[in-house]
Amino acid sequence: MRFVTMGPVPAFRGASPWAAPFVAVALSLALGACSGVGDGNAIESIEVLPGDGTVDASDETFHVNECIPQSLAVVGTFSDGSRGNFTSRATYSSDNPSVADVSDGTVPAEGVEGQVYLKGAVLPGAPGTATITADFAGLTASLVVTVDPLGEITFTNPNPTVGVDTGYLINLETVFLDNPVNMRTSAFWSFVEPDEEIAVIGVSGDIAGRVIGIAEGGPLLAKASFPVCGREYTTNVTIEPVDSLTLEREFTGTDAVPATGDLVIETSERFSTYGNFASGAARQDLTGQVSYGSSDNGIAIMGVVGGANYVYGFSQGGPVEITSYFGVNDAETEEDDRLPSNSLPLSVVDAALDSFSISPQELVLPQNCAYQFTATGSFDGGAYVQDITRHVDWTTEDSEIATVDNSFAIRGTFGAVGEIGESIEVTATFVDEGEDEGTEDDIEITDTATLTIGEPGLCSGSEEQPSEDLPEDGEGDASP
Repeated sequence: MRFVTMGPVPAFRGASPWAAPFVAVALSLALGACSGVGDGNAIESIEVLPGDGTVDASDETFHVNECIPQSLAVVGTFSDGSRGNFTSRATYSSDNPSVADVSDGTVPAEGVEGQVYLKGAVLPGAPGTATITADFAGLTASLVVTVDPLGEITFTNPNPTVGVDTGYLINLETVFLDNPVNMRTSAFWSFVEPDEEIAVIGVSGDIAGRVIGIAEGGPLLAKASFPVCGREYTTNVTIEPVDSLTLEREFTGTDAVPATGDLVIETSERFSTYGNFASGAARQDLTGQVSYGSSDNGIAIMGVVGGANYVYGFSQGGPVEITSYFGVNDAETEEDDRLPSNSLPLSVVDAALDSFSISPQELVLPQNCAYQFTATGSFDGGAYVQDITRHVDWTTEDSEIATVDNSFAIRGTFGAVGEIGESIEVTATFVDEGEDEGTEDDIEITDTATLTIGEPGLCSGSEEQPSEDLPEDGEGDASP
């Protein structure tokens, strides 16, 4: 499932090491004298600016979403034209606090002991409009805030079973502009009746809703709270030992890319690992929480590109066996107590790329959505056909219409940032530099596709495209 993140986590401070940072307006400001003494450079005016976001030109208001705090900044302008940030020194008020209140730096963040919302944090409690006013040094300025309604929030993975010694993200979502929106980091999390001998849960920030399984037990009732608007959601969490592992490969076989068990030299393949439970509960994605091994690193080696779960074809040969392992070796006893997965055979073949094609050739991508194109290569006259998306360079004709991300795992992902109806050419290029770099032996193969910006709507996305900041239903790269 593809998620879109909605806004920053709440801006608050306190004793907890999990406190989210205040999202301040991005200004390089030189602070000057405020009283006009000395060089006579006095502050002449102030303005209230969104700390994260922009004012909508159509209605001249700052739009925020119900339940999700947002930050403001107060910026002053001096007589010499310089500017200073006075967010922490201003005082604030709201003419409609039931719709959008504003923190004076003492409002407690319910659900996290010892924390308060920072000065200027907007606390949107219900749909409607409110005017936030700031006062500093006898000067005042206002910003109209429109609170947009937030739809129903649901668990994407309710009542999960989590493995002992594993980490698991409980995901929440709502729907915004027809797209699923991740709400996990916008909530405060807790267990209604905590039992730290069985499991613990991350309260807020990046680890919000992250369950660490400690020992078999439960169910424990996990609660996600949105105190600004008074919403709470609960789900049961059960902890069980991982009984077995299932290793799966990326190239499982399609009409375009048949499953042969072969990997072309100097290309890569992704492997995924799932933990199974004796109770028959839904399996858990442990891809980022296990180790991987190849029976012959001289032919196929794990972890040298992309991450630990990617294999790279190093030299012709095989088959080699790819296996994943859950647990840690006991260095003192030299006994291997790790739980192994099934092993999958893989052979590396030395083949030359003849051509490749981009899919789809024509794409209408809704505005503000992202999509990962794929590149499928034909080798040795069609003897081998393989996805090579990660091994070509992707370029955009105009980055103001569509951006491109060439990060390894999501290479070929384009974002629709232009105006509706605008089109660009998407290009992918494969270069084989041959034995002598920069000579006539170099081979360059390209293909193009067309991307058009469509009306805002459902982000169909590519199934291969991971979320920017959230693994899928319980998946994660970090160990417990």
